[in-house]
This record gives sequence, C-alpha cells and structure tokens, in this order.
Amino acid sequence: LKYIYYALYNTYICNMFSADVKNNYEAFIRSALIDLLHDRDREMVILKEQIASYKKDLAEAGQDMKELQGILNLRNKKIFGSTSETQGPASNLSKDYIEFEQINKEEVELTGDAKSAATAKKDLYPNGHPGRYSLPDHLPRVDVHIYPCGYEGGKEMPPLITERLVLNYEIHIERTIRHKFSRGNKFLVVPFPVEDPFYRYKATVETVAMQLNMRFALHLPYYRFQQLLAEARLNYVTLIGWAGRGYELLSPLQPMLAASVLKDTQLLCMDETGFKVLDTPGKLHAFKQQHRYQQQPDGASQRRDHPEQSGAFDQEITAGIAKGKTVMKGMMWGILNKEKGLILFDFSGSRATLQAKRLLNSYEGLLMTDGYSVYNKLARESEKGITNLNCWAYARRKFLEAKNTKYPDAALDRIISRIGELFAIEQQARRLAPKRIKKLRKRSGRILEKLKAFLEIKIEGYAPK
Repeated sequence: LKYIYYALYNTYICNMFSADVKNNYEAFIRSALIDLLHDRDREMVILKEQIASYKKDLAEAGQDMKELQGILNLRNKKIFGSTSETQGPASNLSKDYIEFEQINKEEVELTGDAKSAATAKKDLYPNGHPGRYSLPDHLPRVDVHIYPCGYEGGKEMPPLITERLVLNYEIHIERTIRHKFSRGNKFLVVPFPVEDPFYRYKATVETVAMQLNMRFALHLPYYRFQQLLAEARLNYVTLIGWAGRGYELLSPLQPMLAASVLKDTQLLCMDETGFKVLDTPGKLHAFKQQHRYQQQPDGASQRRDHPEQSGAFDQEITAGIAKGKTVMKGMMWGILNKEKGLILFDFSGSRATLQAKRLLNSYEGLLMTDGYSVYNKLARESEKGITNLNCWAYARRKFLEAKNTKYPDAALDRIISRIGELFAIEQQARRLAPKRIKKLRKRSGRILEKLKAFLEIKIEGYAPK
C-alpha cells in the first residue's frame, strides 16, 4: 500500500511540473500557485480514498480466503483424513484445522479433574505394575539347555529360564502318493480322500485358512499373500478361486452367525457402505433374481428395495480389469456385537429401510448408528422397542459444516467445545482402571444435561434446515 501511495504521488508531482511553464516557479503568480496546491490537496484526498478502498477490499479478500481455507481443510479431512471419528490429542491435529474449528480450550472445564501422567499410571495399575508378562501357557515349549563350563561335580540349583517366541516360516509341497496295484486283469488304487474339500485344488485346507485369515482378519490384500508365496509362483486368479471355494464351504454358517449376533444382547452397532461385486454376468443375474424379491408370510411377493432405489441392482459397468466380467454396485451392511466380539456382513442392492428390518429381524434393544434417516425411521416403526443411539462424531461434523466465518456464531463454538469435552473424557477414560471409568462418565451426563438445555433454548432462533 505504501508503494502504491508513493507511486501515485510521484506520478502526480511529475505531471504537475512537466510543462515548461511549471518548471519555472517565478512564472507563477500567487493565485495560480494556490490553485495548484488546492488541486494537489484534492488529488491527495482522492488517493487516500482509493487507498482506504484498497484496504477494505484486501480485508474482505483475506476474510474470504480464511473461509475458503476452512472449507478446504474440512474437505481435505473428509477425503484424505483418518476414517476413524475418534479424536486424539489436540497436538496431533493440524494448526489450520484447529483454527477452523475455533474450539476455545479455556471453556473445557477439565482442570479440576485433570491428572498428571504419573497419577494416570497409578490409576491404570492400582496395585503396582505387574512386571513383564509371561507368554501364553497353551503354546508348546521346546527346551534348549545350556550348561556352564566345569559344572561336573557341583550341586545344581534352580535354573534361570528365559522364554522367547519363535516363528518358523516354511513353504513345502505336500505330495499325496496313491499306490496302484494290479491283480489279474484288475487294478487296485486308493480313491482320493473326497472328505478333503480342496482335493482338486493346489492348496491344503490350512493354506486357504491362512489366506482367508490374512485377508479378512488382518486386512491384507491378496497380492500381499501372493508376494508371501512368491516362490510358488501362484497366479492372482488362483488365489481368488481359493477364497471363493472357502466362501462356498463357510456360507452355511451365515444364518447361524446372524442368529448369534442378535441373540441375548442389548447393544448392537450398525452401518452400511457402498460396495462393488465383480463376477460374470450370468452369476450376477442369478444373484439379482434371488435377492430382488422376497416371500412374505401371506405368500405375496414384494420388492425388497425402496421404490426410489429399484434400479440399484441394475447399476453395472463393464469391468476393465477382467475380461467378460461386470461390476455390480450395492451396499454392504455391517452389524457389530461388541459383547460377543462378532461381526455380521451382508450384501444387498440398496440401503432401504426394508434391508435394515430384514437384518435386525426381531431384535429388541439399543442400536448404535450414524445419522442415516433409515435408522431413525426403523426405531419409530419398531414394535419390539429399538432405541436408536447416534454418534457424537457425526453430530459434531454437522455443527462444523454449519459454521460460517463471515457470520460467526458463538453458540456453535460453545456446542463444539462441549462435544470436545465429551471426547476428552473418553480419552482420559482409556488410561483408567475399569472401576474409575463409571465414576468419570458421570461428568459426561452432567455435560449432556447442560448441552440439552442450551440447545432447547437456542433452537427457536434457527431455521429448520
């Protein structure tokens, strides 16, 4: 701004005295000099007004940039950030993201109960640290004896035992040799053990079980397992065939798993996400015909899918990664029973209410979900008494999206700060013994009561959207 000011001023002076007459001060009479000074003063006033206008425009541009930066930070967190909704310490978050959230740390009333690291460690181990834990007793032991030199003739005392975990990774090929005999004009040979479900495959049951465990329990992709068995030079399609055969053998357990997940429990967690299935057109068509209709108790055939989503199964695209195959878009539903440690996954063509009703069947209890409206509708229509529990991380996200730096709202900052207090309490509860957690969470109840009363007062001043 200073540079612009001096540039404009110098331009004005040079223009004012550029003529030959103006270069000679003595040629001016007093009235002419006064008029020139007045012209200069008027020009200076105009320049100051222009500079003030530039400052105002620059301030507005800075405010717009700050708002856009906040929106960009929120967008980057959704796309590139962690998929987990848990919030760690503030030091782990970026500076820009903390600035956009504008959480007032002074409002968090945790100073009275905040504990130091030493106190938290005492709470974690009330009776002192147990020391180095031992390896599980069910694992087999192989003893390696080491004797000192010149021990002959001495009295042996209790030995010093050190246990270490050993993992022997070995790849070998199991050959089944069926001997063949002749007796007259007949041949005798032992039939292949058909009780082995993989007797026609180049893998044993143990190998396929390890592959499925690494893929679905340890979440490693198939190509990692292929790299693990690089010496065997296996084709990627071969591994997919092994997994498909394993699914065929385990699929009869799916109804039993569904019944076990819903049985004798009062709390379930449920969610759904987009999913794509790659297969041949014929198999996909059979799958669609099987899942498009269901038989009602009165014998009437009714569509499973919501009318607005009737074409969900028809959303297919040609797969460029496999010749002659297509990709079918659908939804993968997941139900978690945390008490039993069981998870049920079920694929369907849509995320309609009827799909959730089919999966929950006759469940009665608490259901932890996100903000999807289907779950709220399911709780209202439930005759068995399903109580829907929503996630505070999703609720907090909506308040963040409602913030506008151009029109700041102190109520939003206060609400986000209160939700941050709930996260801080849960973070602190992880370091405490189980007996202290229940006492600590009473503070969460008091925070929720205050937050509810605050929302009930403020909600009248906001539009429904």
